[in-house]
Amino acid sequence: MSVNRLLDYRLSGLSMMNALDLDSAECFLAFRAMRSWPKTLLPLFVYGIACYGVFVSVYTLIADRPRKAVGGSCAAPNSWNIPTVPNFSGGNRYAVFLPTFAGHFHYVVSFFQSIRCLCVDHQEIQFKVIVSDSGEAAALRELLDGSEPCGKTFGRWDVPMQNRERPITSVDVVNVYDILPKAFLTSDVARNDTSKLLQELGKFGYQSVKKLAAAIRFNYDSALWLDSESIAVRPFSFRETFEAYVKAPTIFRSMRTSTDFMRSIMENSAKVLGRSITSFGPDAWTLESTQWIIEKKVISDMVLQVEGAHERDFWSVWAENGVPFEITMYNLHIMARKLELVDTVFSRYRVMETEREMRHFGLAPAFPGVDFPENAGGFLERVWFFLKRPESQGDLSAFLRRYGQRLVRLDDLNVAPPDVINRFLLDTPIDLIVSGAPPLHEWWVEHPGNITEQAHTTAA
Repeated sequence: MSVNRLLDYRLSGLSMMNALDLDSAECFLAFRAMRSWPKTLLPLFVYGIACYGVFVSVYTLIADRPRKAVGGSCAAPNSWNIPTVPNFSGGNRYAVFLPTFAGHFHYVVSFFQSIRCLCVDHQEIQFKVIVSDSGEAAALRELLDGSEPCGKTFGRWDVPMQNRERPITSVDVVNVYDILPKAFLTSDVARNDTSKLLQELGKFGYQSVKKLAAAIRFNYDSALWLDSESIAVRPFSFRETFEAYVKAPTIFRSMRTSTDFMRSIMENSAKVLGRSITSFGPDAWTLESTQWIIEKKVISDMVLQVEGAHERDFWSVWAENGVPFEITMYNLHIMARKLELVDTVFSRYRVMETEREMRHFGLAPAFPGVDFPENAGGFLERVWFFLKRPESQGDLSAFLRRYGQRLVRLDDLNVAPPDVINRFLLDTPIDLIVSGAPPLHEWWVEHPGNITEQAHTTAA
């Protein structure tokens, strides 16, 4: 094709507007300016754009090629995608917000020990632990500062060489009092005692305050809300965990709202947003996935929208409408704004029906084995029960891998034979067990499965 013909194609219709991300007025002005260029320069400019487009297209095809699925017994270590060196991509700022209290400090210490020994890029992540008062802050700081250095092994894994030489993970212990909004700074709430707020809001509301206040106050691009009872599974990169999700984020919703408690959470979440739950469906449930990755832009937009809808401050509206779960409210906000705006922040989110997608992946035969306490909760909240049907493990891993779900609940390590648990954790792969994590690494020493000693030392 001649350069002039190429010029005709590249400047026709909307192709140039889309390529340069210009609106119609900007495109018109740019086109007028380009027509005045010397004839010798304009074809070269367009030819350069075309060459760049070809390069990007080829690179994208290579980078996005499907990875070979891992099946059967635990495969060679390279197929687990375990990073052997830090994968610092730069750019996005990632954070972890972990609310806790004195009764869960032993979980927090265990979690950060696993992060120190298994996360190859932990120094690139902001870790903020939100505690209840100044006494808790001092006590947890002392425990974290006294943590043991990593040896050559952690559970069944060889500790990556760079992690053996690094200092302790940098953790910012935050007193919730220091980030509380003015609406909650009453005379009976003090830096050394915020128990009055716990009494007023209840356990779940108090937990939500810690998560939401951190999300609103601190600077980041994407962050993870994480419960205390979490543990790192294997050598991994936290940046890869984030990026596996944020490149194509997904909100999972189900039709699982079946109890008064669940119905209250969803109705109040919609009320805070200035909406009605009927707009989303009376049985809609958005606390499905336990991978609670959030974006600062979405949080900021949600706060502004709530205050605009009610003409009052965000926190007062939230407190007067049943203090709903932060993640159900966050997910509903994305679902609503996705319909209202032509905005890349919201339009890139997929909203998927959990049951429908699981059926597509062949998981329907495992539905009857999922145990819901008092008929409450979603399928992804209880995902470990799918392993009761061992033949579903491969389909479950494929489903989670497809949607970048590397953080799951796994409350019971005895729900399936050890080899099924091994394959699930490593084939998917799973980076963190969250919300009620069992003593995985102690269990793994007793149930090493069929992973060879060579595989055991891969991450070194």
